[in-house]
Amino acid sequence: MIKVWFLLAVIIYQNSDTIAYQGFTAYDEKEKCEEQESIIENYILTVESVVNRKPFVQTYCLEINLPKRNLNKLNNSGLDT
Repeated sequence: MIKVWFLLAVIIYQNSDTIAYQGFTAYDEKEKCEEQESIIENYILTVESVVNRKPFVQTYCLEINLPKRNLNKLNNSGLDT
């Protein structure tokens, strides 16, 4: 098994019952993932401000254990190593 850290953003809109989420990329180290959290939060807030929305955004780095055979698939799809 290999450990990766997956960056996930949860977005809650004012006056809405909807909770949205968006996954970004996986990192091989927790620190790399955590470095991207505020960047992603600011990016989402900037994009949403263009359409005049002010959501609450929270990001999480989730630890995921994957079989080694999945590593090649992740590397081909954007694992930041």
